[in-house]
Amino acid sequence: YQKGKATATVTADRLSANSKVRTLVATGNVKTTSLLEEGKPTVTADRVEWQHDTQRLTGQGNVTLSSEPAYNIKADSFTADTELNRVKVYFGNQSSNGDAEAIGN
Repeated sequence: YQKGKATATVTADRLSANSKVRTLVATGNVKTTSLLEEGKPTVTADRVEWQHDTQRLTGQGNVTLSSEPAYNIKADSFTADTELNRVKVYFGNQSSNGDAEAIGN
């Protein structure tokens, strides 16, 4: 959420929330889709964590970043803002095998 409006949708096999640290963890067939960005960027992954205080998403496992009709990128993990406007994907070991960044509007 930003300014009281949803910025993305999340679907998954399992969701768990921790109100103390203000996080949401989604596991199993996780799909996050932007509601604000043109082309409706979508990230799928095995696991995604949303951190309310930083408004950041992090995800691992079988990551696919896509936007119609522009791109379809497969990666090992990612970090993003909640709008999926700025997404950074990682391939292999994050410290040695490189990364790529996709920036929206």
